[in-house]
Amino acid sequence: MEKLDKLTAYVINSLKERSIDPESVLLVAKSDLSQSAKYMEVWVIATVDSLLIVEGIPRNTSVSKLFKKSDKLIGNDKWDERSFKQYDITEITDISTEVLTSSGMLTAKKNDSFFVICHYSNTHSRKFGLFSKLMAKIKDGKKITDEDIENEDLNRSCPRCGTAYAEPATKICIKCVNHKKVFARLMTYAKSYRKYIILILIYILLSSILSIFTPWLSGSVFFDDVVVSTGKYYNMLWQLMAILIGLRVLSIFVTILYGRINSYLAVEIVYDLRTDVFKSMQNLSMSFFTNKQTYFDDKSK
Repeated sequence: MEKLDKLTAYVINSLKERSIDPESVLLVAKSDLSQSAKYMEVWVIATVDSLLIVEGIPRNTSVSKLFKKSDKLIGNDKWDERSFKQYDITEITDISTEVLTSSGMLTAKKNDSFFVICHYSNTHSRKFGLFSKLMAKIKDGKKITDEDIENEDLNRSCPRCGTAYAEPATKICIKCVNHKKVFARLMTYAKSYRKYIILILIYILLSSILSIFTPWLSGSVFFDDVVVSTGKYYNMLWQLMAILIGLRVLSIFVTILYGRINSYLAVEIVYDLRTDVFKSMQNLSMSFFTNKQTYFDDKSK
């Protein structure tokens, strides 16, 4: 019975074509990088006597477009297999993981020389760390049990896009979350502060107008109409300077008001959010608090 990842139909067919019984599989881990660190679907499979590495590309995916149509591929209408390697498990030793800058790799030793089994992105690092430990049990002739993996939190990335969770305990993906719904829910808290939001919009509009009007006066009007003897506002330099100073003062005044109202509004909305969260927590049963624990990520693992 396989662990960690479940074999797909096309990988099972690949095993059967080589007279390998899928029921003999003890351990399976899927990676997203090949032995040469290229984006590819890689299956690392362990049986009682063999270590198998199956590399391929699911058809009609963005990854398949990276390869030329002239490449020789074997497989079916859903899977293009690029390589299949089989190693005698008795000849392999020192299966371990190595941490790289933005990825990792699973390595092993054969005939006193190391080779790369596969690379993987950081989202799969914990899984392949556990894979190397379980491979040691298989080589020792020990049986893999559910207790070997049930305490490992391997689901630290979104199954939809593969992005690592910011908070693994919540299982919320910042990429896949519906941002429109989140924004709509936040806007319900703005109903009580309509006048402040209107004032903020007015200040933003005024600030935009001033940012356009001031350069126009100090640029086109000054050089074309004030300093030129034929200009419309010739010899009105002091008046123009007074207008520019007045606009600058008005701009500072608008900026101060905008900052004060914006900070007040943010504090009030956050207060309302915290109040609603506290009210919701009061409605939860005691069993909720006894069965939950504060998430702690042990970096030493």
